[in-house]
Amino acid sequence: MADREGDLYELFAAAAQQPQVGVLVRARHDRCLAEAEAGLWAFIAAQPVAGQIEISVPRKPGVASHRASLAIRFGAVTIRKKQAALKLWIVEARQRGGSAAKAICWRLLTNQPVSDLAGAVEKVAWYRQRWRIEEFHRVLKTGCQAEARQLETVARLKNVLAVDMIIAWRVLELTRLARQAPDLPATELLTETEVKVLCAMNQSFAGRRTLTLREAVRAIAQWGGFLARKSDGEPGPMTLWLGLLRLNDYLNAFNAFAKTCG
Repeated sequence: MADREGDLYELFAAAAQQPQVGVLVRARHDRCLAEAEAGLWAFIAAQPVAGQIEISVPRKPGVASHRASLAIRFGAVTIRKKQAALKLWIVEARQRGGSAAKAICWRLLTNQPVSDLAGAVEKVAWYRQRWRIEEFHRVLKTGCQAEARQLETVARLKNVLAVDMIIAWRVLELTRLARQAPDLPATELLTETEVKVLCAMNQSFAGRRTLTLREAVRAIAQWGGFLARKSDGEPGPMTLWLGLLRLNDYLNAFNAFAKTCG
């Protein structure tokens, strides 16, 4: 799965040689079609609206989070380059209402068959995971420093990457659940000892024994540089990653004192 920089004919041609490999790319080029004079954009615009879905659009600088209704179109196409032709499917998800310049318009090319609305919605759902996948790799590379690992064998590298991937998943899951289920007990993803340390090290939690997941995540993120102002929204994975490092330091100190002092 790739964004617009992955819209390469050669990628689809390589996938055609290995049909077991699924490819989904956000289209960038208005490609020529083998069966018509019209280009890819004109073809999908001429298809009937098969249905619509509603999605939640996250906040951006200057734009609050909101709901958007997307009209879904799809169809089978054959793209060509010189004399070579490839059969693909295109799915378009276009926002209805609002400014046309700022409206969402995702045109997705795939080698996976799309024969009905359910299949088209499925491909849009796949594409919507793209940013989460990028965040996962960002935490893996920037936080866990996976690319900087220097080990003598491939087996050892695989082992340490397996641990790094679990850590990256935990950071993203904390970020996601704190937004989607903020009132969950913090112990859903944190240990009781971690919650105890959070309460001890944060004056606003003095005397408390339990925290909600949102309270815990925001407190951890503040140790990583999150300012928690009203206009700041919810913390992202990188500030949470840095805060978890600080929490781990406090946790080690807590355990060391517990062994010596009770």
